[in-house]
Amino acid sequence: MAALTQIKAPLRQSAQRFMSALSAIVEVAMNTNVGMIDRIARTVIGLLLIAYAIPLGFPATGWNWVGWIGIVPILTAVFGNCPAYSLFGVSTCSRKTAH
Repeated sequence: MAALTQIKAPLRQSAQRFMSALSAIVEVAMNTNVGMIDRIARTVIGLLLIAYAIPLGFPATGWNWVGWIGIVPILTAVFGNCPAYSLFGVSTCSRKTAH
């Protein structure tokens, strides 16, 4: 049993180092640059576009497939990161919450 404990400790330490390195990479790669008001607006616009795609309350026009673009603003609202904002160096976050 002691031998098993000696094997577990280094594995646990390695797993902890891996998880801390992974979280640091994710934090650097996914800086928050979308503020709360921006997130709400993106969510509303995304839901309206998806409602147009389905079509819920909108007439079928043949262009309804364009509404599936609504997934993009919803995802940027959920993750709080907009690649276009990153490209242009824009952030709508308050200075306290920006990473």
